[in-house]
Amino acid sequence: MLMPKENDLFSDLNRLRIHSQPVNANQEINTRPLQVKIKGEFLKGPIPLSWLSVAAKIRAKSALALAVAIWFEVGRKKSYKVKLTKSLMARFGIGRKAKYRAIANLEKHKLVLVFKKEGKSVIVQVINL
Repeated sequence: MLMPKENDLFSDLNRLRIHSQPVNANQEINTRPLQVKIKGEFLKGPIPLSWLSVAAKIRAKSALALAVAIWFEVGRKKSYKVKLTKSLMARFGIGRKAKYRAIANLEKHKLVLVFKKEGKSVIVQVINL
């Protein structure tokens, strides 16, 4: 039989045990996931994956960025009809011309309805698939 050394990390395994209350068979265990409070801004869901998949397959690279920007605004405004302002586009790195190409592509793939007024920001309404 080997004698434990004084500096041996594993000589006393009982000190490594987690001391908690034993669970009774009749005691209910909380299996809910922890609710984590997110600080700052975030995308609010649920975002339909079928909708986002169609936007991701569009060849224009700004189409997916615009789709994410639209869903960001939908979550913020709590409405499926949102205004695409210059500041929103700047936040997502979408230029003016890229914005109009991406809007045209999203409209062509029947993801949004577009409402335009001369001299005003474009308003889009998300179409749920």
